[in-house]
Amino acid sequence: MVALAVAALVLAGCSDDDSSDESTSTSEAASSGSTGLTTAEITQLQEDLAKVGCYEGAFDGEEGPETLAAITAFQEAEGLAVDDVVGPDTQSALTTAVDEGRTVCSGSGSGTTSTTSASTGSSSSSGTAAPASTEPPCTDAALLPVAQARDANATAVDGTQCAQGADGTWWAVYYPVTSGEGGIEFTSVAKADGGSWVYAGGNDICSELPSSLQTPCNTN
Repeated sequence: MVALAVAALVLAGCSDDDSSDESTSTSEAASSGSTGLTTAEITQLQEDLAKVGCYEGAFDGEEGPETLAAITAFQEAEGLAVDDVVGPDTQSALTTAVDEGRTVCSGSGSGTTSTTSASTGSSSSSGTAAPASTEPPCTDAALLPVAQARDANATAVDGTQCAQGADGTWWAVYYPVTSGEGGIEFTSVAKADGGSWVYAGGNDICSELPSSLQTPCNTN
């Protein structure tokens, strides 16, 4: 009887150790580093930080020095508490900056970069970061000369939205308004070239744009 009791205790102890190891492994898989984010969440964070000009590394879901440096750079640029933690304030500010197509950081460190295909959503990494183009002002007024160069009847521009592609190129979707009855609006696309906007096409090239611009590009 005593031997059986001792054996039962030993088995129970082993079971507890296995459960503890499994729990620890699951916890590590669910989160990464000091941010406490999952691998998928870190990948999305990296993509968003890249869109606002704060990150140039690979979209690999790894919380490394480049990712933490990008978080710090974004928080400093936005006047947030610098703690390397993506809390509610940081996440809210980042989401707003991405939605507005703003460049928050003037530049970030070099490293690998991920190139995303707008049409397929697939991505691949290269050894060096692609050079980023300079973003011209993302305003209706800045796109009006581009619209008027294409159509002398363009009297205004409405609804300008901008975003940076994975290769560093800045794109703008805008809607020139022509004179005449109804003030017809039509979708136009421009890209940055040497700090200025140049006409790139219409909604026939929507699939080539960053994902955040594809819906507004296909509106008209």
